[in-house]
Amino acid sequence: MSVLAELKRRKVFKVGAAYLVVAWLAVQAASIGFPAFDAPPWALRVFILLSLLGFPLALVMAWIFDATPEGMKLDTRGKGRAGVFAAAALLIALAFGWYFYGQPSFRKGDVATPVATRSNSIAVLPFANMSGKADEEYFSDGMTEELLNVLAKVPQLQVVARTSVFQFKGKGGDVREIGRKLGVSHIVEGSIRRDGQQVRINAQLIRVADGFQVWSETYDRKLESVFALQDEIAGRIGDALKLSLGVGARAAPPPARDPGG
Repeated sequence: MSVLAELKRRKVFKVGAAYLVVAWLAVQAASIGFPAFDAPPWALRVFILLSLLGFPLALVMAWIFDATPEGMKLDTRGKGRAGVFAAAALLIALAFGWYFYGQPSFRKGDVATPVATRSNSIAVLPFANMSGKADEEYFSDGMTEELLNVLAKVPQLQVVARTSVFQFKGKGGDVREIGRKLGVSHIVEGSIRRDGQQVRINAQLIRVADGFQVWSETYDRKLESVFALQDEIAGRIGDALKLSLGVGARAAPPPARDPGG
């Protein structure tokens, strides 16, 4: 009797198909039920892993137990036994591979994966627009970009790129965790508030290792020329940060731009 005929006789295919249907329904129910009961994210992954591991076990059980008129009997003989066991072992290995490769520590390039922290490395998080007006986002974003440009000109500093930091815009979260994800030793965060023609800019330097502030300053200015104000504040913040990090001497603030051109 061929291996295929033996598999059909022992109903291995039927058992496998029935298991897949039931397991799929169970996973769908779990994906809805687990979040409803505030189950941790890893609980669903473990449930799926157990479901995957059950599939090869169900195939092996269908193979070794033969239905006879006298009932179920253990029968490990027959052609193809080694192949069935090898296939089951391969499926088990694939299930564990799916589970462990899906963990954050195994994902290469995943933003959630902590990277090695570099000394004198810094990330400037998008400044928060505290005015609550969407049309003023250009000013807070411009402030962030100007500060990035100022710090990027310091050779001793490693500054995280704009695209990497702007993914955290408006999301909040623990600064220490964000710093570990970006692999930096310090983070700059700030806020901008506007009242008529007056603007208040707050900036602070935070040490990622313990989450404590290293430096903080508030700047009150009259909003006459947006670009000139951004240049001035970014220059002053940049100088203060360089002194706090010990990577440069204070430089004169950049000259104000002529609003007329």
